[in-house]
Amino acid sequence: MSKSLQYAQNPHGAKKPPTDIKILQSKPIDERLRLQWENANGCPISDESKVSFDIHHTHKGKPCTYHIGDVRIWRRDRIQDTPSESIALEFFFDGPELQDEATFMRSFESKLEIVLKEKRMKNKTSKEQLTVNKRNVAKTVGDPFDDAMEMREVSLVEEEFPDTKLKVEAFREAGCMLHFVVVQTTVNIHASETLGQMVFPEHFPVDGLVYVEPYVSWNQMPRWYWILVFLLGVTIFFTLAAWTKAFLHSDFYTRGESDAPDFGRQEG
Repeated sequence: MSKSLQYAQNPHGAKKPPTDIKILQSKPIDERLRLQWENANGCPISDESKVSFDIHHTHKGKPCTYHIGDVRIWRRDRIQDTPSESIALEFFFDGPELQDEATFMRSFESKLEIVLKEKRMKNKTSKEQLTVNKRNVAKTVGDPFDDAMEMREVSLVEEEFPDTKLKVEAFREAGCMLHFVVVQTTVNIHASETLGQMVFPEHFPVDGLVYVEPYVSWNQMPRWYWILVFLLGVTIFFTLAAWTKAFLHSDFYTRGESDAPDFGRQEG
């Protein structure tokens, strides 16, 4: 994933703008992350998370894919005292009701661990590259802090990722027009930050910088995306056809034809 030295705006909108970095840096990590998750509530998830969180399961004996639709801070986290080292989150998956919760839970736990590990590796690689760039600049201008930069780079290479400490608390169903399976969990506070950087990159800056959402090729988009595109194209086609037909049969169009001068008749 590429990193930018400027603030990059996710193309999706959010109900609340991202919190100022200075405010975030002034808060303890548990308060900061809860504030970030609260502000991200209602923001559409990133394309990267859409193609990374698919869970392949079965429903009535047939293969079924559950697509991630949203991740929100669990209401329980707001009304109960959740330990400061963890945070309660809800994962919304678009799909039919579950018939085998145990199998789905194992798939979900495995998927979350894999996704977070990949994201941490991307973050680590980006940090290492940024450190190398700073070191090269420092060498060019003779910066006396060059040795300190090299020490920070070594510490990043030797850094160990904290345990996710995922705990699935319960399942519930949600939705009206669309049916969602909601996985209610608690995760390690540091894992929730990595998750937020992936799902809501505009609300979870990394080291004061914001990641630019990576390009997702068309062949990586899920099947339901292309079905929606097809239905949208059909709707637009028939709408334009109906408008054209209505215009051709309107009084305005027929009156314009009748009022047009007949130059051939005038010449005769």
